Amino acid sequence: MNTPGCLIAELPNDLQVLVWDLAGDFLGPQGLKRVEAHRFAIHRVPVNAFPRVRMWTDYRNREYSEAMIGREVPPVLVCGGLWLDGRNRVWAARQSGRSEVDCIDLSEIGLRVRCGGLAKLRRNWLKYIFR
Repeated sequence: MNTPGCLIAELPNDLQVLVWDLAGDFLGPQGLKRVEAHRFAIHRVPVNAFPRVRMWTDYRNREYSEAMIGREVPPVLVCGGLWLDGRNRVWAARQSGRSEVDCIDLSEIGLRVRCGGLAKLRRNWLKYIFR
């Protein structure tokens, strides 16, 4: 079975910038080369693997999140078991009644983030990669 994937250039600009920043900060110039060439697998991760987190902490307000309900949205960013980005997309998925969200895992390019991010995922979500 082929796992769907995407190149960084296929992501929205704001998500591209975040991935480039993380790769540059943690991996340096070699990491940037890896990002450019890498096709990230898109994993289907259960929504319940994501803990509930504080919402609407910046300019992205409730209206911003509600606009995503029922829509196709970009993948959520994770790194191993750490949730890095996508609180509004996960919230919208919950509101839509979806059981899974698309994710890309930045550990595929060698990125290791040990703290920070939004939260640790609740379950060992890696088992969902190899369905």
